[in-house]
Amino acid sequence: MEKLDGVSSGIVRLQMDGIDKLASIYSSEKTGYRYITLIDESQLFAGLNSMRKILIGVLLAALVIIVLAMNWVSNKVLAPLQNVSRAADAIADGDLRNVDVRVETQDEIGVLAQSFQSMAKQLQELLVQIQTSAKDVSMFSNQLSGSSEQCSDTIVHVAETVGDIAGTARDQKKTMEQVVEHIRRM
Repeated sequence: MEKLDGVSSGIVRLQMDGIDKLASIYSSEKTGYRYITLIDESQLFAGLNSMRKILIGVLLAALVIIVLAMNWVSNKVLAPLQNVSRAADAIADGDLRNVDVRVETQDEIGVLAQSFQSMAKQLQELLVQIQTSAKDVSMFSNQLSGSSEQCSDTIVHVAETVGDIAGTARDQKKTMEQVVEHIRRM
């Protein structure tokens, strides 16, 4: 109790009969009396210790629930995004055959997946159109090449015929000159 001498107010920790106690000291200004309340620390903190244990249990349970909820949400969000990512990688590698992004949600990720699926389908259609156009260009090129060869053959034939006609015209000119020469001599 000697620890309490000289203390007019506050809380003092002390030991009495081997038991830890807390003393709350209050001095009244009106009466001049000093009031001391003693309580065992174990009694005072018993409720607090049980509350601490309950609070730790609740916090651990909340932590487990939060981790499970985060895992569920991340799977709900990440799985569709991973599907879109795999499809994007396939398209980037040039594979438009099996691009199928199935997302059942109607949130932003679902809208993204539907837009991506639509884009992939349009790319497939565009690729088919390009392949068809390439085949058509190849076919027309072959036809044009054949027509060009035919024109070339015709031009050669016309040139030969013109050459023959020119030769015949020369021969006729000579013959006419000879006829005119015969007529003059006569």
